[in-house]
Amino acid sequence: MGLVLLLSGCGGTETEFETIPSPTGEFRLAVTVTVPALPHARHIVTAYLERAGSSEREMLIETKLANDGVPFTDRNIGIRWTGATTALICLRPTDLADRGIRVDINGTPKAVIKPGC
Repeated sequence: MGLVLLLSGCGGTETEFETIPSPTGEFRLAVTVTVPALPHARHIVTAYLERAGSSEREMLIETKLANDGVPFTDRNIGIRWTGATTALICLRPTDLADRGIRVDINGTPKAVIKPGC
């Protein structure tokens, strides 16, 4: 019975948070948030890259964002292109240190998580 309860709480609902076009208009960076099924569980933030005019997305990275019981808002995530091929996704948990996802689409697209924004 406990296993059934544990497995039933693992899911969540993924919703589009924001999609922004690259400065050249060739790509779009899409960020989704999966709201956990259980209260106080961590939200999952996923970054995708898609070519303009295409509906296919390439997942760049997925990470968790702590939920300390404070309602999740658009202030918890900031997204911006910092250059023609680079972007920054800032994750701002309420009571933990900020983390930044650095996205580079020059060549093979990649994303890395670093401390701070």
